Amino acid sequence: MTLSGQKLEKAIKYNNDSAKSVGWMVYYEPVLSALGFNLMSPDAKQFAQAVAAWQAKQKPALSDDGKLGPNTWRKMKSVLGIGPKPGSIKEPLQLVGGGPKWLQVAQAERNLWDSAISGLSKKLQKVAEVHMSRDEEYFYASPYFGAKVKEPGVIPRNEARADWCAAFVNWCLHRAGFSHTGSAGANSFVQKSLWKFDSLEEPRQGCVTVVGDGAKGAHVAFLWDSKNLPNAPNGNVKINGGRKLNILGGNQSQRITIKSEKRRMLAARGQNGVLSPYLWPRRGSSNCNHIAPTEQGHFCGKIH
Repeated sequence: MTLSGQKLEKAIKYNNDSAKSVGWMVYYEPVLSALGFNLMSPDAKQFAQAVAAWQAKQKPALSDDGKLGPNTWRKMKSVLGIGPKPGSIKEPLQLVGGGPKWLQVAQAERNLWDSAISGLSKKLQKVAEVHMSRDEEYFYASPYFGAKVKEPGVIPRNEARADWCAAFVNWCLHRAGFSHTGSAGANSFVQKSLWKFDSLEEPRQGCVTVVGDGAKGAHVAFLWDSKNLPNAPNGNVKINGGRKLNILGGNQSQRITIKSEKRRMLAARGQNGVLSPYLWPRRGSSNCNHIAPTEQGHFCGKIH
């Protein structure tokens, strides 16, 4: 694609303003090599045009806007072999609050988001997710979307509007060292073949919960409050109609928060043979090799 007019001007301005914050300026020579500039140093226009051409050649293709932003840079780093290899990152695990370890990871992430947007106006808070890259990192634990496993750091093309609730749940489970699906689809969590879990006979804080209806589609989060929900000791849990739920999850009002709403809960049959909407992760065989750090080996349905 050849950029022209305002698109070219916007790409030039973005690349000039964001080179340091995105991080590619440190690797300027390898970047030029990737873009085909082996014998010359391009001007700003040539650089933006080359970025757009490079974006269009990727599979799957990136948005060919000429901007070397976070999504394009993550893909380029992967192509150039820049960055850590799977399992090599040793970032300390941040835990907050109580409950199972994956729920403590989720609470730490919620605090991070709250801190990042606390000084913004209500208007800016509503669109803060568009300008933050944290939600994009969650896809490191959810490389499967668009019917194939993607390279580390690649996210759905509609970046600002990408559904990331499943990516967040996968991230928390992976970081804590428990089985997860590796898929960016919320419905993946009601498929026993994609991860290792038990279905509980009674609700428990921290359960993975998939909700959905015809109007809103599927959504996955962690159960925050187990009060006033049905249970079935020694049997399958029957769910009739919608239930008022308190759930902690991502992509809830474009952020991580605890949300209360009435939704229909989807049940699944776990490794223990019980049919229930209260899904409790196991570890499973150690096969997950996602680049994000983890506390212990565990099973993942979609690996690189």
